[in-house]
Amino acid sequence: MIRIFFKTIWNNRRRNILLFIELFVISLVLVNLSVFIINLVTISRINNCYNIDNVVLINLSPKKNEDNKITIQSISNLKTKFISNPLVEAVSICQGTAIPYIYNISTTVFKHEKVNISIAFRRVDIDYARVMKVTPLEGRWFDETDIGKSATPIIISKDIEEKHFHGNAIGTRIMENRYEIIGVVDHFKRSDIEKPYSFGFVLEQKPGTNR
Repeated sequence: MIRIFFKTIWNNRRRNILLFIELFVISLVLVNLSVFIINLVTISRINNCYNIDNVVLINLSPKKNEDNKITIQSISNLKTKFISNPLVEAVSICQGTAIPYIYNISTTVFKHEKVNISIAFRRVDIDYARVMKVTPLEGRWFDETDIGKSATPIIISKDIEEKHFHGNAIGTRIMENRYEIIGVVDHFKRSDIEKPYSFGFVLEQKPGTNR
């Protein structure tokens, strides 16, 4: 009986090999699909530091060869006009890197206690937190007292704080004392299919020209 069984397998070896390859490919597909779905679920459960409900985005760019002072004044006048509307709660002027779901990113790598830390800076103003409903997990958001400080205040994502500062990031100065950490927030997600980058909000001291 056993002999007949093995003989049957041998006589149908080509078909059996093809069947084995087919089962192997199917198993690979199922494993990869499972990993993909698990990653999607994991990423979707990551808390965002912002809330885009009832937020309207307006893209502004200066005219060619326009004087920067005119651009700054025009943006300031526009902001005042928006705020005068009773339906508007707050207005923020920020660079493109601080806009959710926009796929532009610039990272800076620096050393802290002989460890390289990569941060994607997102430049914002004081009103950004009111517009995007950002609530720091630790520390505070930017305010008027941060303007003009020798060490630029930054607010970092909690993964940086947990990995490199072990819960003691507030008040730490980094990058040769150029920046001081004043707060910690949740992740900044560009989408629900991509793992968030480590990032830091930086207070924009002067309005730029691309908004």
